Amino acid sequence: MVRPLTPSEAIAVIWRRKTVLFLVAGIMIISTFLVIRRMPDRYESMALVVVASSEYKSQEDGALIAAVIAQLSSRTNLESVVERNGLRANEQSLDESIKALEKNITLETRLRSDAPGFPESFHISYRSEEREKTPAVLSDLVSCFEQANAEIRQRKAKEETAVNAELAELDSRSKAGARTGRASAFGRISDYGEVRSRRSTLQANIQSLSKKEFALQQQIADQESQIREQQRIVRAAAGSPEVRGSTSYGLLLIRRAELEAQLKEFSKQYTAQNPKVMQATTQLQEINRQIAQLESGGGRDNAMATSPEGRELRALERELSRMNIDLQTARHEIDSDNQELARLPVVPITAETPALSSEDELGEHPGKERLIERYTALLGARDSLNRLKIQGGGTFPDLFKVVDQPNQPLAAIGPNRRALMAIAIGLALALGAIAAFLSGLPSLYVIDDERDVEYLLGARVVALIPETLTPGERARTSALKIGKAIAVLVVATAMVPLLAALLNGLQVFQTIAGK
Repeated sequence: MVRPLTPSEAIAVIWRRKTVLFLVAGIMIISTFLVIRRMPDRYESMALVVVASSEYKSQEDGALIAAVIAQLSSRTNLESVVERNGLRANEQSLDESIKALEKNITLETRLRSDAPGFPESFHISYRSEEREKTPAVLSDLVSCFEQANAEIRQRKAKEETAVNAELAELDSRSKAGARTGRASAFGRISDYGEVRSRRSTLQANIQSLSKKEFALQQQIADQESQIREQQRIVRAAAGSPEVRGSTSYGLLLIRRAELEAQLKEFSKQYTAQNPKVMQATTQLQEINRQIAQLESGGGRDNAMATSPEGRELRALERELSRMNIDLQTARHEIDSDNQELARLPVVPITAETPALSSEDELGEHPGKERLIERYTALLGARDSLNRLKIQGGGTFPDLFKVVDQPNQPLAAIGPNRRALMAIAIGLALALGAIAAFLSGLPSLYVIDDERDVEYLLGARVVALIPETLTPGERARTSALKIGKAIAVLVVATAMVPLLAALLNGLQVFQTIAGK
């Protein structure tokens, strides 16, 4: 029958076996210290890639961006990176090397706020234990974006060549139609296409500016309402009878009292012609004038100018002035576009020829309309390509821009050996406490002290008989203790490398450090 233990008695059991506690904890701490010290440093290289989405259409290039991300994390690309940079260890398989590389790569995508689902930038980082290879590996990964830029340039160049070729073909066909006497409408496709393209551009600009004009008018009306409200607040604050309670009025009263006290002291020592008396008198007169001005309301304009309400009113008025300037600019641009639109010649749709034969009416006229529409679309495509080249300084701009190139790490980012040692010490103390408690379990099943006797017999212990040993028994006990201590020391010394090898093989602290 075992006597129930209270928490304090359980702690006492562990403390009676404190030798086991400190022995196990010491072995664990030394072993983990050896493992943590042998862990190699880890270095990190980072790169930032920005998507130049303002120069491209998200619908057209979204598939390309997804393809680039898929290629970056594909097995084929990672395998080539492993082979080029020698990331495969001697006893490591190719699959293990690829998995280790994929684990050390971090790709964070930041999405645009104005275009949900479309990426704004990519933050790529790579961690490695080899400092020199870290930026080289990341450069190989970033090269996927550079390859995508080259493919985009080639695609745009081919598109430009195809558009120019088709435009040249349509021009040659129009000239051929003019030579055969059938250029009444077909021979002027080029002119009609340019006029329609310019008319469409002007109409789109006028529509956009009209929306801007309406928005500015609404904003100006709201701003004027706010200014009127703020003017009422300023007039109420400046015209209130609380001037006497203002900060400036109180300071002037304090200063007047000080000057009057000084004049009383000076009158006992100096005459009225003394410079000090004259100076104090002049200051007192000026302060009395300012106080009278405040009391009569003469400083109302100054108070309005320096008060927080007055400053806010001036800010609102400046903002209203800026809005009026923007409105006048928008109206001027609308008038200019309307005048240019009015000067454009009218493009005939159905009456492009003075007279058409029955054959033309039946078959050729719809074909000419389709050619005109095609020519207009090609002109728009050419203008779009030319704008891209102008933005890129003569060449097509890149969709991906590497803002931050892969950097050479200067210092290690891990492992955090202090945190790992704190975890190791806590784990060691916990294991030591468990070992001490387990070693003290057998003593719970025997009568160990007077509390066990009282619990089992139900009687109070009156006295304790001390244990006495003969000199021979005492010598044998001492020798037995020394032998046990030597044996425990040998076992503990042998356990340290074994436990270190076990922890290193299980990769316990390496896994914690990698998180």
